[in-house]
Amino acid sequence: MTALSALLAGCAAEGQPTTQSPAASPTPVTSSALPTPDQSLTPDQSPSAELSVSQWFPDQPAGESGVQAEIRAAWETHEITMDEFARNPDLTDLTEIQLVSTGQEATDSVAGIVRLRNNNLIRKGYVIFRDAVIAEPTTDTDGVTTSEINYCFDPAHLQTVDIDTGQPGESVIQPDQTMKVMVLMEQMPDGSWRAALSETELAPC
Repeated sequence: MTALSALLAGCAAEGQPTTQSPAASPTPVTSSALPTPDQSLTPDQSPSAELSVSQWFPDQPAGESGVQAEIRAAWETHEITMDEFARNPDLTDLTEIQLVSTGQEATDSVAGIVRLRNNNLIRKGYVIFRDAVIAEPTTDTDGVTTSEINYCFDPAHLQTVDIDTGQPGESVIQPDQTMKVMVLMEQMPDGSWRAALSETELAPC
C-alpha cells in the first residue's frame, strides 16, 4: 500500500500497510517536531479547527543542505497539492498532480482522488507531519537520482467525510493512531523533484 491510500483515508484498505524502503546511503537531517495536537490544542477542538498550511510541516532544521531544502519544498508542494484535491471536489483537472509526482506515485495519487470522488468524500480538518528526515540524494547505476523522506503522519485532527451527509468515511488509519511514511523523491531531467513512491507502516511515532 502506498501512503496515498492511507493519508487520503478515502475507503477501507485491502490489507495492512507495509514498509518497503529502497536501498540508499542517506545522510539525514532531522527536522524538529511540531507540538503534538495534545500540546497545542484543547481536547474539545474538532477536526474542523484549522492550522495554517505552514504549521502542518516541521520546521526546516539548521544545517540542512541546499539540495535537501529543495527536496523538502517539493515534498511539501506534493502534499499540499494532494490535500487541495482531497478537500475540493470541484477540482477536476488532475493534470496538476502530474506536476508534483511521477511513476507509481503519480498513478496512485490520481487513483486516490478518483476514489474519493466516486465515494462522494472530501477531507476535513488538518494534517500533522512530524520528524521529517530528508536524506542527501544518491544516484544509481541507471543515473536516477533519488532521496528518501521519512516522517510521522498524525491524523488526530483529520477526517474524510461524505459531502452530503457529513458522516465519516471508512478509514485505514484511526485518529488515535500514527503512521510511519517513506516518500521516495526523484529528480527530474530539469532538476526539479517529484514524489515517485510512498510506503507506509501503522506504528507509533
